[in-house]
Amino acid sequence: MTTEQSKALWRWVIRMTVYLAVSSAILFWIAGDWTWTGGWLYVALQVVNTVLTYCMLYLDRPNLLIRREAMGEGTPKWDKVLAPLMAFSTLIISLASAVGVRFTGMMPVPAWLLLVAFLCMTTGHIITIQSMRQNDYFEGSVRIQEEFGHKVITTGPYKIVRHPGYLGLLLYNALLPVVLTSAWGFAGVGFFLVILVWRTAREDRFLWENLTGYDEFTKQTPWRLIPGIW
Repeated sequence: MTTEQSKALWRWVIRMTVYLAVSSAILFWIAGDWTWTGGWLYVALQVVNTVLTYCMLYLDRPNLLIRREAMGEGTPKWDKVLAPLMAFSTLIISLASAVGVRFTGMMPVPAWLLLVAFLCMTTGHIITIQSMRQNDYFEGSVRIQEEFGHKVITTGPYKIVRHPGYLGLLLYNALLPVVLTSAWGFAGVGFFLVILVWRTAREDRFLWENLTGYDEFTKQTPWRLIPGIW
């Protein structure tokens, strides 16, 4: 690992540590209840996912981390709007859930459902990580990475859907209000779904028009996001 890669890795670790600490404190402050079980489960889930990301991805793909720190040249204007909205969607859902806990209390959720949601969300995060491991061009924004010899990826989870990273995020965000025990969070999920479908459609069209071989890939892997549905 080069010095630049090592510094980038440490920046990411520090940034994530600060983010987890600050966002968690704000979440509990908004909820007004430090005994909020769902809130603590979410904190634990974020810690687990951060460790998984570090161990499964960035330790052996530090270059991807460096490239994901900023939007690359050639990012279309529409993704300069949609990419940040997508990135902050999880935070929006969690904040909406915290507001719900403050004003209406915790939604009753059986322990078995909490466990299922927790495991499904972790699975979703792993799907996203595996998609990033398989795809050397998985940057934070949509663009054709000509300087890196951008090509179509057809292996691993890309055999199932064309945007598996988004499928993983869908699993994670859709079940987040269940873990946070707040029905208000589903308002945030609704916002996320609009952004997700919009961005997936725009990105898919962009790649079909600009990335060599993508049209053939759409025939091999017909589903954009959800197998058998879309």
